[in-house]
Amino acid sequence: MIKLPSLILLTLFSIHNIHGTEVPKCVLSGEIKNPVSDSLFIENDNGELVKAIRLDKKKTFRVELQVVEGYYIIGDHKEYTQLFLSPGFDFSIFINTKAFDESIVYKGKGAAENNYLAQFSLLYESLGNLTNYGYYAKLNEAAFLKLMDSVRVLEMNLLDSYKETVLSRFYDIEAMKINYAYRIKLNEYEKMHYIAVSLDCNYNNIIIMGFLSERKAENAIENIQALERNKYGCTWYSIDYYGYSNTEDVLNYYRNNKIVYFTQRKTSL
Repeated sequence: MIKLPSLILLTLFSIHNIHGTEVPKCVLSGEIKNPVSDSLFIENDNGELVKAIRLDKKKTFRVELQVVEGYYIIGDHKEYTQLFLSPGFDFSIFINTKAFDESIVYKGKGAAENNYLAQFSLLYESLGNLTNYGYYAKLNEAAFLKLMDSVRVLEMNLLDSYKETVLSRFYDIEAMKINYAYRIKLNEYEKMHYIAVSLDCNYNNIIIMGFLSERKAENAIENIQALERNKYGCTWYSIDYYGYSNTEDVLNYYRNNKIVYFTQRKTSL
């Protein structure tokens, strides 16, 4: 999922209650086929719980939400999907958990924005390794640029197919996200290519250690092991080791498992 800095999103999607005018609620209803539990959750983009939802006997629900326009997620504690909510939206969602992402369909006011997000997620998933650092960092510059341009065209074509049915401000922020991700990859290519090719590194085994905050990382090794077990591998993971009681244990773990590491994160990384 591509994210822009929170301040940009807040600026673009801020809602003001002028002169005490009541802001309309967002109504969300839906049906969950083959639910894995009897409840759902909605969280905002900061991971804060907005609403806990209980399914009825028919595996359906209906809630009214007082929301600030922006991005949220809805999930069943096993899988989740992104939502775009706005005051005045009134739409339904259908999900079959046996094919969670592929089955999602929205209907009603606000459906277009959310159907786009669902289709974008499927598009991104279908690209597979083409969007993975471990693949494109090893390409030569010409091949890399051709791939990045092609991916951006696919993404913009999908967005443009919804242009007449989504809010103009939603279209603008999604276009900005696509172009932002594109520029970031272009800016990072030189150092990524150097690490992946010139240093002959396994790009799925790179750890960047750095003083990003004063938070302790006493479970650093456990965190790394968990990342190594997930389906995406361990790509570009930043970890703080400030205050770690035995930093040498972490470094030895890297060495023993042939993990390439940097002991300081530079501002350019």
